[in-house]
Amino acid sequence: MLFLNFFRENKILFYALLLVIIILLACGTVALRGKSPTETYSKVGGLSDITLIRAYTVPLEWNGTLIECNVSEIRTDEKLFLQTEPPANLIQLYINQSVLDSNATVLALKISISGSQDFAYTLSVWKARNVTTYDNKLEDCYKLNLSDYDTLLKDCYNLTGRWTLYTGLINLANLQIYKGLAINRTPETIAPDLIELRVTNDRGKHIRENKIEGVEIADLAFIREKEGRVPPQPSFDHVFVPLSLYFLLILFFLPLLLLKKKGKYTLQVILILGFLLRIAIAPFTSHTYDILGCKRAVRTYYEQGELTLFTTWTSPPTWFFILITFHAPYVFLRLLGVPDFRIYYQPIMAMEVLFIKLPLILSDVMSAYLIYKICKKQNLDEGGSRLAAAVYMFNPFSIFISSIWGMFDSLAVSFMLLGLYFFVDNKFFACSLVWGLGVKWYTLGFIPLLSIVSFYKDKEKRTINRLLTSVLITVLGFGIFASLMIIPHILNGDLSYLKQVLDFRLKIGGGGEDRASLFTFFGPVLWKIFEKTVSIYPFPNFFLYTFGPPYAILLVWLFVYLRKSNFEKTDLFRVFNSTIIATLLLFYLTYPQLTLQCILWILPSLIFAYFVFHEVNAIPLIITSSLILPYVDTTYFIMGFSYPSNISLQAISAPLECVFGALLFSVAVNFLLKTYSPKFHVKISDLGERLLGNLSRVKLLLLYLGATVVLFLQVSAIFYIVDVLKFSSVFMVAPLAVTVTLQILILIAIDKA
Repeated sequence: MLFLNFFRENKILFYALLLVIIILLACGTVALRGKSPTETYSKVGGLSDITLIRAYTVPLEWNGTLIECNVSEIRTDEKLFLQTEPPANLIQLYINQSVLDSNATVLALKISISGSQDFAYTLSVWKARNVTTYDNKLEDCYKLNLSDYDTLLKDCYNLTGRWTLYTGLINLANLQIYKGLAINRTPETIAPDLIELRVTNDRGKHIRENKIEGVEIADLAFIREKEGRVPPQPSFDHVFVPLSLYFLLILFFLPLLLLKKKGKYTLQVILILGFLLRIAIAPFTSHTYDILGCKRAVRTYYEQGELTLFTTWTSPPTWFFILITFHAPYVFLRLLGVPDFRIYYQPIMAMEVLFIKLPLILSDVMSAYLIYKICKKQNLDEGGSRLAAAVYMFNPFSIFISSIWGMFDSLAVSFMLLGLYFFVDNKFFACSLVWGLGVKWYTLGFIPLLSIVSFYKDKEKRTINRLLTSVLITVLGFGIFASLMIIPHILNGDLSYLKQVLDFRLKIGGGGEDRASLFTFFGPVLWKIFEKTVSIYPFPNFFLYTFGPPYAILLVWLFVYLRKSNFEKTDLFRVFNSTIIATLLLFYLTYPQLTLQCILWILPSLIFAYFVFHEVNAIPLIITSSLILPYVDTTYFIMGFSYPSNISLQAISAPLECVFGALLFSVAVNFLLKTYSPKFHVKISDLGERLLGNLSRVKLLLLYLGATVVLFLQVSAIFYIVDVLKFSSVFMVAPLAVTVTLQILILIAIDKA
């Protein structure tokens, strides 16, 4: 505490020390490039391992057989050119067994598919197994139809990876092919392994209308990653149970205990305790898939001196450069001979993952501090401001995302809050600049809102001056973002991967995902369960068409509201904070591929709405903070994979995820109606009172909980009917809709009680 007080009284010394640390990190990042003592990635297969190429067409008249095409090929050491005559629906590239037997876990290649028009296709990798008479089985299958071929393929091979892609040049540098590799071959297996290119629709279903005319493959590489592979026969030991209890203690029990005693702690103690909680669990956990991208970025830079920003990175570059910079001390320690260790089968070392998560943990500390400062600027008392900061610092959700999962949304939230801090001080240009730094794409959605506020902030100025200021704020934010995205690729001399990233993020998801990113619902969204019941899928550009109109209406509403407002009586931050909540809720309701970490974005604004403005009750905060429950799989985050015995937990987590999507939906409807259509909100409240009776707040809460339990049972039944009994459950849509509607009515009634 004396140390902290010393720096509080000597701010110049503090900033000088901070500057020295930044300079040392920057110098270390440059000096240590390519100097790491480790060697993680090695190439074990390439174009030379392709032993045979076959192509087949499926006639439109569908005569029941696959017709083999003539394939002409041109090979160089680095490229393979294929032409098929007639154009093909299916191309098979056979590869030596030695490639996958060497434990290759990553596939990298540049691929360009051409045809008569643009279309989707799937790229899949298969590992041969249980093939005793290869020539008879696999050759004869081409006299059969495609369905019989698919059955035989699944009998003879294990699928190790499948990706939905699109015509045109695509750079794929980090395709994970873990699945199926741990299964050993039978001694009789003599078939080569297989890379398959198949024309499909956006959901991976085979179609006949489109044809592949040409294929160009360059830089094909199967890469062996030395660490993190799932063992053939994983097992628990005596350490796992205590470590799991420690995991749950850090995540739930200690934060709630500390939050209960928040009145005894100063702000500094709150921040230190929150930091220590995160540091205590960070080395022992990680999200295997997401942490691999960070690991590949830092290992490739410090081992090979290369930037994955131009090959595998699909997010804005701010986090990439912060990640690389904060990793320099770890590399320095390894060069000094400091050892590291692995937790079970995680794909990354314990101390290494701590350094990756360190900027995220510090971001949480910064976020809590900014929440405190903003609350103080909004005239909330000292105790209330500390409590608001503690709710974020000791929140299981924020702990889970930064120090257990290891996702950089925590960093994005700190930048969002820094922008809000500048907003409260009327520093709109600084706010736009911070949001334009682009840690995550979503802050761009706040910049048009900011420009509208700036236009009406000083009504006494000339209209042309206010309009110019508003335009400059918009240009600054989007200009900074665009510059950060484009300039590194210009300096690298190649914009092709940037185009691919923009296609992936803004349009079709063609960046090498294992699902067609915008053609199925994913995550805690209500619509996923309706997709399962009635086979409704999001259409192309679903997010653009469903988010765009209500967002435009929100902009118009803000414009009209501020035009009519008396700024001497209007709390501008309150209006802006509500608009941010509305924007994020609209995003959550319309984005098909909603991931858990996205929900963290709204947590600070809900804290302001609850503690400062009293616009919401505690239910939205509780629901948001509890959203991690479907994802708490200790075997996955501690051991590095989901253990097969956890099938019961997995069976619960999928329906529970949908239930939380429904809870989020009820929160969104209640908030949007209450804020933007209060008269209609009152009418629904009166309707709810007539249906539910004049119940007390406690009884309404119990009723809401009961409706949630009923919803969970309904969703579980739907999952069972579709996944186990294998038939449609359209008849369950109506009861499901009734339960969701009841939840909304109860939540509105609770607001009135």
